[in-house]
Amino acid sequence: MKVIFIIILIIAVLAVLLWFGMKKIWNNIMTAQMAPDNYTSEVKTGGDIEAMYLTMGSYEVKCFTVDYPDDAEIKTISIWYPAELETSYRKYPAVLFVNGTGVGASRYKPVFEHLASW
Repeated sequence: MKVIFIIILIIAVLAVLLWFGMKKIWNNIMTAQMAPDNYTSEVKTGGDIEAMYLTMGSYEVKCFTVDYPDDAEIKTISIWYPAELETSYRKYPAVLFVNGTGVGASRYKPVFEHLASW
């Protein structure tokens, strides 16, 4: 009887340690940035065209963020755009990033900035 109690206790302790370890790993995964700030200089490409467009474009980039009410599932909306859009009547293309993976858009900021620079 004593041996069974010790085995159950060991299993319970291991289960708790595993739970907290997995929770910590999951939190790190869910908060890690998907594209590092320097990804445009780190990624190796397969050719000249890819290499050219992997660099930052010629436009200075700004970001506009709107907060949603506390009860909304989406907390903020951010829009990255060429800074000259504020003073120009020129038309620019729009890129809508619809992410269905459950990963927050805040983890892709370097990608959005890169796209807006072009």
